[in-house]
Amino acid sequence: MDSVRCFIVFSLLCVVDNIPAAAKVLTADEQSRDMFFPWFKSIYAKAVNEENTEAHTFITANFVTQSVEIHGLYLSFGYIKDLRKDVHRDIELCVDMLSEWLSFGTISQVYYNGMGNRSVRVRDDLYRDSDIVNVFHVIDRSLLSSFFMGWRSPGYINDENIRATILKIVNRITKILMVAVWICPGLPLRFPELSILCFSGSNRNLYFDADERVFLIKSRYNKSHEFDSRILFLDVPVSAVLFWYIYILRPFIMSLYPVEAGRLEKL
Repeated sequence: MDSVRCFIVFSLLCVVDNIPAAAKVLTADEQSRDMFFPWFKSIYAKAVNEENTEAHTFITANFVTQSVEIHGLYLSFGYIKDLRKDVHRDIELCVDMLSEWLSFGTISQVYYNGMGNRSVRVRDDLYRDSDIVNVFHVIDRSLLSSFFMGWRSPGYINDENIRATILKIVNRITKILMVAVWICPGLPLRFPELSILCFSGSNRNLYFDADERVFLIKSRYNKSHEFDSRILFLDVPVSAVLFWYIYILRPFIMSLYPVEAGRLEKL
């Protein structure tokens, strides 16, 4: 229930621009003309009333600081929001560093010409893994050929110092991207879920959502074994970076290290 209450409050903070107005609606007796707020208030009331125990006596939501406190445990959604901004800023800085030696399409260019382009047909079925075993079969990589990564100068190709520097930057991008994926679906992914993120082969668990044009993760990890899988959606900013990483960055890096090409299907 604590998680449910946090999720509900967090949902409101994410989708409403006027936080003070939303807080006023939650505490007012009169119904708002906006249909969203009555619906949200009803859901919130059910969540804070646990088996006829007024659970809101144990939860304090501060809409000004965008934080929630439950049984003495403090969670700042403002901090999470800032953390996500910092993660995306660091990714952009790393991508800019690569542009010193490499030419390529930007994250937004690649996304809106591929995954985010609704004129590009997407057919993916997470319930029939045997039909499509590779994301490149969902969206043809050749559609993005004008954005492929390449050397700015032939002199850079055999420069071991440059290649080593590029590899360090790519490793950093990979780690930061995993942080972005970790915090994106709401409740953070467990380590076993994050460590087996795979976009190709028989163990594939990364899929496209054709309607929202984002990635979703079909996680088969479950400690209780009550359910065989759960579906986790990534948002557009994280999906855009992940799409660029899979379709543009990683194939180029694998071309530099052909011995590692067998690992192309995993992040």
